Amino acid sequence: MHIRAAWAVHGLTASGVIVGFVALNAVIDGDPRAAILWLVVALLLDGIDGPIARKLDVRNRIHTLNGNSLDLIIDYFTCTIVPVAFVNKFGVLPDDYIGPMCFLILFVSALWMARTDQETADGWFNGFPAEWNMIIPSLFLIRADRWVNLVICLIFCALTLS
Repeated sequence: MHIRAAWAVHGLTASGVIVGFVALNAVIDGDPRAAILWLVVALLLDGIDGPIARKLDVRNRIHTLNGNSLDLIIDYFTCTIVPVAFVNKFGVLPDDYIGPMCFLILFVSALWMARTDQETADGWFNGFPAEWNMIIPSLFLIRADRWVNLVICLIFCALTLS
């Protein structure tokens, strides 16, 4: 029973990539509302799978699959790639800066995801944890000036590397 529950938790985590894919399709289809809704679903999945995995001691039940790596793969897709596509599609930044900023976000987020010191001893994140899935839709929803958004994104990129 415990092995099945552990696999179910890994399945729950892995389902985040499907949710992210649906969000990406919403971006491609030009539907920011649906994209944001699916990003919220991805955020909720990401918030519940870890505590469930720890409660069920998944790490010690399935030795052939690393739940942390799985989570990071899903997180990079839903927290970085989909929001970068959102920036590209919906013009959250000044036009001439969309490409370079998207590249910078992808780059610094990849570096953050590979950190061995992502968390402090007391459970806080070191640097900004590449949670662009919260930042980019928020900037879109508040309709701040594109130049303000650019500065905010640059600050978060710098914080990612701190």
